[in-house]
Amino acid sequence: MRSRSTLLLAAPALFVLCLAGCGGQDRVLIDRQANPVEPPLVTQAREIAKRAETHYPEHFGWTLFLPTLDGETELDGPGADLTLMFGHDPSTFALYWVFADRDGRPVIEGDFLLCNPFHEGRAAVTPRILPDGRANSGYLIGYIDETGEFVIPPQYRTVGDFHEGQAWVEADDRFGYIDVDGEPVIPPRYTRASDFREGLACVIETTDEGLRWRYIDRTGETVLELPKTVARANVFSDGLAAVAVIDPARPDLAAKAGYIDKSGAFVIEPQFEDARALSDGLAPAKRKGRWGYIDKQGEFAIEPQYLDAFPFEGNVAFVHVRKRVWPWQSDSWRECMYWLDWMHTDRIDIL
Repeated sequence: MRSRSTLLLAAPALFVLCLAGCGGQDRVLIDRQANPVEPPLVTQAREIAKRAETHYPEHFGWTLFLPTLDGETELDGPGADLTLMFGHDPSTFALYWVFADRDGRPVIEGDFLLCNPFHEGRAAVTPRILPDGRANSGYLIGYIDETGEFVIPPQYRTVGDFHEGQAWVEADDRFGYIDVDGEPVIPPRYTRASDFREGLACVIETTDEGLRWRYIDRTGETVLELPKTVARANVFSDGLAAVAVIDPARPDLAAKAGYIDKSGAFVIEPQFEDARALSDGLAPAKRKGRWGYIDKQGEFAIEPQYLDAFPFEGNVAFVHVRKRVWPWQSDSWRECMYWLDWMHTDRIDIL
């Protein structure tokens, strides 16, 4: 399982609540006026975890994985209303994953090593034991449906969640795409691949001229090929994609990020140290070592002040306000009711 640039399992947009105790509040949620907020999601998570105690009285501590940040966005597909929960039995130190309903009742229980929430009726999971009875020593990943049955057998080492009917998978050190039935749609030929957004996916292909960034459609046809000066690129959101380029006259300088439209033209000129996906009119952008939020004109609506920042989902976004303090490093962690964390995904940053 991989994180950030190489992705975590299926690279979900995961909002993680560790309800057993927490560290310092180095990451907080803000609204569009930069005010700290506690969205309905936190209350929902507390309620689900409390109800789960009825079904797991011996359990101590829950980690809840919820696929939306605001807790209000409706997801499509069977299983989307299930909450993925990770916990442990303190008497045996056994770890287990559960897909639970809103009352904390287990709906899917399996001997899983890792799981992702449902997307479009499929959840990527790594079983401890393969369907044929062998131990999953290769940590292979497959997909289950809302009944907990494998519809795509474990066979991949890294995968993506389903978006717009397809998911990226890695085979033989190359990335391609499959449909919800596991049928190949685009052969594995890319060095890197992203989810589909707005009908396009961002991929890297190795050519005789080196690595090339491209946007492809759902058939694998190249819709837009980016110039050699591109250092990194992002998926499209709200019609724009964050792209960072190197000045060929000054290759010694760091790449600058701006935003292109689907023709490849810069709508917001490269000027930021880094930038992430636009969402409902605002996008995280970095200047002078701090992150803020810009509007579609490239002007800062929330001034740079954060160590890190992530796209808005609905009316809330995660920001990183100080260096991480882990639970065991904080004197007051036992008094903290929840710990907020953000799992980096390729929806935010491919590289």
